[in-house]
Amino acid sequence: MSFDEGSRGIYRPIRVLFDTPIYERALQICWHSPSYKSMIALMSQLLRLQQKKQLPSEVTAENMSELLVEQSKETLRVQLWEFELDGYDADVRPLLQLVWEVNNSMKMRDIEFEARRLLSCPEAVPPHFQHPKIISQALKYAGILTEQQQKGPKSKLLCPMEVMLKVLPKVLQGFWLPPPNTSFNMPSQQLSQMAVGVTKAVQDRVSKALSSVHLQATLSSSIRDNMVFSIQEKVRQGYPQDVLVKRLNSFAAEVLNTITDVAVREICALFQPRTPQAVQTPSDEPPAQTAVQNDFDRSLDETEPEPEPAVVSTPPRPLTTSDELPAHTDSPEPDSAVVCTPSCPLTTTD
Repeated sequence: MSFDEGSRGIYRPIRVLFDTPIYERALQICWHSPSYKSMIALMSQLLRLQQKKQLPSEVTAENMSELLVEQSKETLRVQLWEFELDGYDADVRPLLQLVWEVNNSMKMRDIEFEARRLLSCPEAVPPHFQHPKIISQALKYAGILTEQQQKGPKSKLLCPMEVMLKVLPKVLQGFWLPPPNTSFNMPSQQLSQMAVGVTKAVQDRVSKALSSVHLQATLSSSIRDNMVFSIQEKVRQGYPQDVLVKRLNSFAAEVLNTITDVAVREICALFQPRTPQAVQTPSDEPPAQTAVQNDFDRSLDETEPEPEPAVVSTPPRPLTTSDELPAHTDSPEPDSAVVCTPSCPLTTTD
């Protein structure tokens, strides 16, 4: 199997990555506590403006997340990370970029979750979240989002890797929900190793299955959400409910390989839509260990200041056999794909 049994979903070919300073640094920078909280404050204000009809209803939480991510690229913290990446060899940088993108995607799901919680419980909003500077910034972003919405949706052509980064984190987060008492504790940070590993496993096999990694396909929000739902449902159909719950809770290698298998077929089908027969994917034999050990092991002599360490968060709430798995609806919450809405409990009695 490609995943180490008994680990938190570590993908064997890149297991060396998770013991390196650069991986820990990626987590510290991505899951930077002050930045995390400021994004929650801004998104909660944007959702409140929308509730007051000061932001078009057509603007989704996904649009808000994308704008927040884009604006964060102007911060010194993110620019220092990009500068560090430039110091690594070309064959290592894509893996580090994958780590960043996967964690960023999961972080934004947590931010949306917390922002919606504050919207539904105004008494829980910290006073500093309503600081005039936060409100002013939210109004500025609302203007940008309104202008973007008036220009209409843009059709995006994505390569296979971009599709994976849009789909896989949502698939994986769909099997875990933040604990009910989530309060700025970044629960999805605990899924990092598993999410990075599964995404890399899918990338390795898709790159072998497709004729070219330079293929492109349109991925609208509805296509993405349908793909996320399809992958999750096919995984669930392969196991009795109680067995799936148990294996998900233990990050069992077998179920992670199943998720990988299904995701590879779905993503390949997107790029080979006219192929009448099912897409054949390579065997699950893991690729040879990449020669990145030396690149990761080299010391970082630069003495630039460390960012504030990321908060150690409570792991996502484990599934139990009395929980209810997320149900699919025709109108999922914006940017939540088929993930259950935050207040929805998980059960196994669908």
